[in-house]
Amino acid sequence: MGERRSGSGRLCCAATWIMLGAPTIGVQFLPAYLGWSPVVIGRRLTGAPTYRDSGSLSLDLDPAITHAVLTRVPAAFNANVQEVLLAAFALALSAWRGSSRVDVNLEGHGRYEDVAEHVDLSSTVGWFTSRYPVSLECDPELFADRELKRVSAFVKRTKESLRSSPDGVNYQVLRYFDPSSGLQEMKEPNVGFNYLGRVAVDSENSEWRPVSVGGVRPFLGGMSEDVTMVNALEVNAITLDSIEGPRLSAVWNWAGTYFDEAQIAQLGRHWFEALEVLVDKVDAGASGVTPSDLVLKGVSQSLIDTLDDQGWGRIADVLPATPVQEGLIFHTDFGAVGTVISTMFSSTLAWKAPWTQPCCASR
Repeated sequence: MGERRSGSGRLCCAATWIMLGAPTIGVQFLPAYLGWSPVVIGRRLTGAPTYRDSGSLSLDLDPAITHAVLTRVPAAFNANVQEVLLAAFALALSAWRGSSRVDVNLEGHGRYEDVAEHVDLSSTVGWFTSRYPVSLECDPELFADRELKRVSAFVKRTKESLRSSPDGVNYQVLRYFDPSSGLQEMKEPNVGFNYLGRVAVDSENSEWRPVSVGGVRPFLGGMSEDVTMVNALEVNAITLDSIEGPRLSAVWNWAGTYFDEAQIAQLGRHWFEALEVLVDKVDAGASGVTPSDLVLKGVSQSLIDTLDDQGWGRIADVLPATPVQEGLIFHTDFGAVGTVISTMFSSTLAWKAPWTQPCCASR
């Protein structure tokens, strides 16, 4: 951890977490210094709720929609599955809360070997758990409006902003091991999101298979009742591959003091409906790349959208100009009106007439 704290490679200062992400980007990290307000639907958390007082609800997404969410939607936006799931989650939560900003604790496995030199996790098992806050900007009317270009633009903004963030281990090292960072007193969001990835179930050919214990679904439960809830509301989702096909399975947990099952069931339906919206929009033509996908750095999303509107087909990449192209552009911009640029080349032609010997000519 000492290496992680002092290193200048992947470790950025606390100010980066505080300042990174202007409102126009779409996702803000720590939008106000020490000012993260732990508000869920306008209510402040009090006390420390435990899982003993929590509610739980399990919901499954249709396999056909799940397959599209795992394949067609990420391919259309050159995104990963978690970025797609988070975009839909923001759409649903924004509409459910009636708020243009959704604060989320994003959780991951934390098994990052690149946090410092000489880190080898091959002899370890289990999760180290990384968790860091994000704030997703979304128009609460977008869930109902569903206009194709606006939905497409929102997915792109969310994807691009998530990719520009420091990693979760970075945030945790600063918060818990660096007193000078100023992050210890910062209040975190109370909504948690965790996507566990994709695993195979019901496979007799697999040497290792997840099993249910005490009626709890694989990977999605098993918390002691005495454990304090980190979030007032959290969703743990996983894709389970079975004979019927892939199925997105989500388990919602919430503090009974603040929510009831009817509210969470509505939010769960909203999230799955938002995923269906993304599938429908992709099938209707929503797609496109973002600046992080391109070789040429510094290209704005507005320029990419302008190129998309030219009707040349989907953009694969935007490459820098070659020296020859730069020269042509220079002469075009600074040359006289009507300047003609001539290019000389040489070629060799060879042929053989049926009545003569082979001959050739050069020019």
